[in-house]
Amino acid sequence: MFKRSIVLATLVFVCMTVSAQSRRGMTWTVLDQQGGYVHVGADGWTNAYQGDTSADQYLPLLCVQVDWQPAPSWISFDFYNGWVRGTLQATGPVQGYALTSRQRADEICAQNFGWGYRMAEFHDGYYGPNFEYSGGWTYWGAGSLPWGTRFWTAINDQPANPWNSGGGTPQSAAEILRGIDANALRQVALWGSDQELASYLTPIANQVADYALHKYGEDIRADIADHPESAVVLAFFYYGIEHGITAEDIENDCPSSTMAARLASPVECFAEALDDILGTDDIKNLYRDFTRGVSARTVIGAVKTMARRVAWGITIGIAVVKLAICMDWV
Repeated sequence: MFKRSIVLATLVFVCMTVSAQSRRGMTWTVLDQQGGYVHVGADGWTNAYQGDTSADQYLPLLCVQVDWQPAPSWISFDFYNGWVRGTLQATGPVQGYALTSRQRADEICAQNFGWGYRMAEFHDGYYGPNFEYSGGWTYWGAGSLPWGTRFWTAINDQPANPWNSGGGTPQSAAEILRGIDANALRQVALWGSDQELASYLTPIANQVADYALHKYGEDIRADIADHPESAVVLAFFYYGIEHGITAEDIENDCPSSTMAARLASPVECFAEALDDILGTDDIKNLYRDFTRGVSARTVIGAVKTMARRVAWGITIGIAVVKLAICMDWV
């Protein structure tokens, strides 16, 4: 019994160590400096989906104080080039493992620069009338930071921070779809532009690509680069395959008799969610082909072609929301 306890304790320690070693954080850098304003954001090193720098590294922490000061008039702001509405500063080097939570990171900023400072986040850049729309990827703020500096920067909707990264490749399409914030997506789908919706869906599409490569050996990253919506449709198809849903099940909008007791809810929710994507017959025929062995790349190509001739826009976002509500994920 004593030896067994030692073995179990050792296994727990090893698992915790491996988990800790896999922690990574997203980093940004200085992109430009004009007078008293600094432009910070992602570059080729940045990974906004899984983190890009091991948490054992020591880097400054990017901090912001939103004080609603006027934006510089000579800079044009948009979704990818926002205004932080305040001042940016960077701490001294902090080990990523010290950032055990967003709250802890905010505390470090406040301790260094005073009340009102917190860790800067991916979506802190704003644009549009009265700077009411939130963007992403880069933004300007008052301040001056040394060229070449990399710093830890938070991201709210991805596991790319030292405190929540290291989750690994998704184990199922259901895990991917269930991980989507349906309420946030609903807002983007209803009120945002197609560009904003595509930006929101891109990290989800990358998860689908990782899953397809890991489980099925298909590399679809290049195919979805300009069309993340197609990857989300593919995630629906994988979800159907995982739950044993046939084309006949969704053709009848109800489960077959052999599946009724076990899969009624997933089948009905799947059929309801797919009903609004593209043309009903088109999507059902494509799903039938997929269940019969058509490749993921073929599905993506077909979805892109269909999307050119039917109303597309927000429909994929609404489909995800419908599935989440039907499956009681929200």
